[in-house]
Amino acid sequence: MPGEEDQNVNANQPQDNAGKNDKDKKNQQKKPKPLDKPRSSLALQILLYFDYFFSIFYGIVTLVLLIYKSFELIYPSSVFELEVTFLILFWIWQLIKIFLGSKGNKTETNLTTLFFVILTIPSIFGFCFYMLLQTYVLVIEIILNAIGIFFCVLELIIGFVQFFIFRKIEKSD
Repeated sequence: MPGEEDQNVNANQPQDNAGKNDKDKKNQQKKPKPLDKPRSSLALQILLYFDYFFSIFYGIVTLVLLIYKSFELIYPSSVFELEVTFLILFWIWQLIKIFLGSKGNKTETNLTTLFFVILTIPSIFGFCFYMLLQTYVLVIEIILNAIGIFFCVLELIIGFVQFFIFRKIEKSD
């Protein structure tokens, strides 16, 4: 009886090898898809990289200028607090926008890129507010906000183009 088990085991081995050979042949027949060329935008990524550092610089300088103006100029009641609160919220908004833009571009995701484009439009209005509508506007603030608008407009254009590219890719898959 022990000899019978050895014969059964030996009889099963060629079948297992045959099964493995069939799988190997199938794997050899399937050619791997060539990797697609990346569709993410280097220009958008570079723009977002510099916009990140600009946004940090912008937030710090604008906060320092608001504090300076609060000591040197007379603000109407509670306007200073509103401008500081809006600056902090705007700063957070900018960083979220940049994060979504970078993530959407790197992962080539249609929806994330769309959110980035949508968040860019209010950012332009935020820069316009600090350039034109705040209580006191200094020349340095006009320059900083013009740079911010420049970043946003370029990001909006490139982000919009990337959205349609990623949308086309997702539809083809």
